[in-house]
Amino acid sequence: MGVDNNTNMPDLFEAQFRHAHHYKSVLQTADEMLQRGGKLIFTSLRLFDAEFPNIKAGFEWCASQAKNDRRALLLCGDFFFNGAHLLHFRLLPLELTSWLETSLVASRLLGSRLLEASYLSNLAANQLQLNNPARARDYCEEALPIVREIRDRRGESIVLTNLGLSYSLLGNYQRARELVQQSFMILQALGVFDGQAIALTNLGHLSAQIGDAHDAIRFFEPAVQLMRASGDLPSESMTNVNLGDAYIQIGEFRRAIPCYERSLAVGRALGDLRVQCLGLAGLG
Repeated sequence: MGVDNNTNMPDLFEAQFRHAHHYKSVLQTADEMLQRGGKLIFTSLRLFDAEFPNIKAGFEWCASQAKNDRRALLLCGDFFFNGAHLLHFRLLPLELTSWLETSLVASRLLGSRLLEASYLSNLAANQLQLNNPARARDYCEEALPIVREIRDRRGESIVLTNLGLSYSLLGNYQRARELVQQSFMILQALGVFDGQAIALTNLGHLSAQIGDAHDAIRFFEPAVQLMRASGDLPSESMTNVNLGDAYIQIGEFRRAIPCYERSLAVGRALGDLRVQCLGLAGLG
């Protein structure tokens, strides 16, 4: 007897939907563990690495069905939002661009201003990684009125930071510093310590870009302490590299060594090849 494929299609769709929904939840769980820091970071990375083929398949299925099915659209819009920290950490920049562009389209189809602003802000950060500051600035300028409209103060601080970094790469350091300082003031008012650490790191970068290593150290040192206290090992490892570089610029070689050693140890533990390379180069 022949099989009626059409009869089985609803069952197949439901199975694929359940698969995608389950692995969105797995991604969210792993991302939450990463944010909690400490030893949970390693559990998070192991879980993500083991399940990434399923996570990717789930997201791609949602994207393929988003225009035809409301549930798939909702899931597609929500997928990246619940795993943003891990996806930024593990995906290559060009792959990340693809995920974000798909998510942005879904957010606009949903009419979600919160998700739209989030994906615009993430795309700005992504374009900064790809050294496209003008494109990053454009994404920020799209996102800024949205976060202010919906009164998302934390989101506003992130957009201001990315906009400041865009201006710094475009050579306007004064405007860049003003924007990052605005971001830092919002984070202080909100009492968001991890955000303050990132803002301090960015202020350190801006000082380093204009050749003021002493000022850069003034920002990097408290940033490292805040990151260590919160258990944010990925950020701490990179900021230790920046701090070591600043010490070298002022001739404090002995103070630079433990910064690079710490970043190298954390990079090896996390499997972060970029940080390992930077740590080894700094020690060299």
